[in-house]
Amino acid sequence: MYQFFRNRHEKYYKEKKFHLIVDIVLVFVIIVLTGVVIWLFVFYYQVDKNIFLGINSVNKPLNRSILAMNLFLPDKVYQGAEFDGEIKLKNNSANDLEKIKLEFIAPDLKIKQNGKSLKNNLIVLDKIEAGEEIVITFNVVSLGKEGKASLTLACFIDLGKEKLKQAEIKKEIVIKVPKFKVTLKAEKNNILSDKEVLFRLNYKNEEEKKVDNIRLILATDNDNFSLDSIALVNNKKCKIKNNILIIESVEFGESDFIDFKVKFLKKRAVTEQKNNLAATVIYDIGEEKVRYISRSPKVCVLSDISLKFEGYYYSQQGDQLGIGPLPPIVDTQTNYWIFFEIDNFGNDLKNATFIATLPRDVIWINKKSLSAGNLQYGEASKRVIWTVDEVNKNGGNYRVGFEVGVAPSQKDIGKILKLLSDISFSVDDNFCEEEITKTDFKDISTDLEKDRLAKEKGKVAP
Repeated sequence: MYQFFRNRHEKYYKEKKFHLIVDIVLVFVIIVLTGVVIWLFVFYYQVDKNIFLGINSVNKPLNRSILAMNLFLPDKVYQGAEFDGEIKLKNNSANDLEKIKLEFIAPDLKIKQNGKSLKNNLIVLDKIEAGEEIVITFNVVSLGKEGKASLTLACFIDLGKEKLKQAEIKKEIVIKVPKFKVTLKAEKNNILSDKEVLFRLNYKNEEEKKVDNIRLILATDNDNFSLDSIALVNNKKCKIKNNILIIESVEFGESDFIDFKVKFLKKRAVTEQKNNLAATVIYDIGEEKVRYISRSPKVCVLSDISLKFEGYYYSQQGDQLGIGPLPPIVDTQTNYWIFFEIDNFGNDLKNATFIATLPRDVIWINKKSLSAGNLQYGEASKRVIWTVDEVNKNGGNYRVGFEVGVAPSQKDIGKILKLLSDISFSVDDNFCEEEITKTDFKDISTDLEKDRLAKEKGKVAP
């Protein structure tokens, strides 16, 4: 190239070197500019291919749409009702599109999909193929007061730091307040997961006329539980079928209540749970069918606590723990081991306390095996007290063992002797803020019901 310009210079400019330099600089500038244009083209094509597919600047769709979107919702719903919505989305371009985001703005509505609330009110689609049309369903719960609720749906293509807005649709929904009023409440603020819970359902017809075909479909909002059983306690007007309470009709101004017991079934073991009951209320007023949801206040689920208190002469592995004759005999001392154990799951506990009393003729040996807490014995009161300051919600090793003895006399022949009586337990549930107490424990005796080797060897022999 240099020789080309040199020959050109000899032919046209001869000794005028200035013109040669201008030619060279001009060519150099052209080469640099060409390289910059090529680099910019490659860079922007990789960063935003959609620029070359027909999409205009960020946040503005072109006159011809790349993504066409339609939104379908009912015009009128009832307060507390859950209803379905539908989105139709079509890729009008000749290329597959990725990372499509559908964003809802609806302050008076709760948007759900597959039974779960949307995170950040977003539905994210990984890919829509060229020319493909898809239908997306979702659920909406009306939370607002009587009047109008607005819902805005915007569609974007996510480009990382930027997003290209493709479409936006705004809808208004009329929210009506149902006048057949239903409220639900549990008898207690805290419940045991494996026990029946008493609920009261109050209803009152404030519609302008009689309502018919009333169906109250019961369910729980907590996915970790399901309804195991429902049993009516009162109300002759109500019938029950599976999980549905049925009332044929209620006159204008009429009110009443229904008491019923529910047993929840735990489906998954999850700590620190709250639960409630939801009633989908369905009824007819004239030709119109009304549907909405009434929910009870949430209640805390008490921790699942399993307590063990057992006497042994032999361990579960068959090792001898006790000392002395078995069965016990007159005027000879036989020693046994008694164990307390706490098994917990659900909530953190504090101030766990076992209290028991040694009968008058039982001897405290002052030997113990302690994995947690503190064990005390009062000589005068003959009371045994085991305390554990904290018990983890996921359980752990909380166990104590201690040795006691008996030396039967002639009057005890043929009898089974008590080793421990008046057993009680108390603990504070941190999550539910409730003290749990249990006192309905059987006494521990020389019969040793849990000891398979010593069982039925508890009667005193001569």
